Amino acid sequence: MIVVNDRSDDGTRGILNELAKAHHKLQVLHLAELPEGWLGKNHALHVGAQQAGGEFLLFADADIVMDSTTIARAINYMLETGLDHLVLGPEIKMPGVLLKMMLLTFSVNFMLAFKPWEAQNPKSKKSIGGGAFSLVRAEAYRASGTLQAIPMCVDDDLKLGKLIKTHGFRQEFMGGEKMISLEWYGSVKEMIHGLTKNSFAMLDYNVPKVAVLSLGMIALYHWPVLALFLTSGVTQWLNALAVLVVLLIYGGMARHLQLSPWLALGFPVTIAMHFYILWRSTLITLANGGINWRNTHYSLRELKQSNI
Repeated sequence: MIVVNDRSDDGTRGILNELAKAHHKLQVLHLAELPEGWLGKNHALHVGAQQAGGEFLLFADADIVMDSTTIARAINYMLETGLDHLVLGPEIKMPGVLLKMMLLTFSVNFMLAFKPWEAQNPKSKKSIGGGAFSLVRAEAYRASGTLQAIPMCVDDDLKLGKLIKTHGFRQEFMGGEKMISLEWYGSVKEMIHGLTKNSFAMLDYNVPKVAVLSLGMIALYHWPVLALFLTSGVTQWLNALAVLVVLLIYGGMARHLQLSPWLALGFPVTIAMHFYILWRSTLITLANGGINWRNTHYSLRELKQSNI
């Protein structure tokens, strides 16, 4: 296991050094500087991958909890199927009703936008990546250009998946329930702050895309609810059907996430909150001319140049 300590200014260095003394299979890399033209996380992953000598590389965030059988099961699956890249979606834990509603909305929109089940289809342009668990053959990773090809992509996990898919390698997305878990955000404020950094990036820093998505959210989610009170007759019934379809989709996702289906009723509120996060991310990035991450400013021009 290679752990990359990317310029931490707390007690991380000491803790890792003590762990390395007790566990000879743990290799710790302490980074003191960030080279120009790199985001910190991307550079840290790149350095770690350079040190790895195995047939497979597993990229995983530090806050992921894994079952002891997860890695062995994932590698066996890749060997049996001939996959080059396997992404597992984590079981996400969040406290409070509103955060669970937010998680439900995020999950539904993620599935609708990225259609991860299509990633395994070589004829589809859809690709998938994941910061929680991204297992890739080292040969495929290097042949795809490595993280050097996306040094300043904020959504590095998704873009790495795109690189691997566009270079002709086989990938697949699977649910990782009871295999990997993640305590994502502890409060609504944390979630708003965390998603603000990535939301505009996921739309390639493209304002027209943000506008189109926003209109789509209003048309699909908010207008049918308002129309229940503003229309009558056949139009009202059609909008009621549209609301019912949304509730069924949300209810199905809630069961998949092991959440109460009743949380689906909160979708008008959580869609409005995601609308706010999206535009907050867009306007703050444009106003600042880029993003600020760990006391470093990255200009919008640099971010766009690195985007794929």
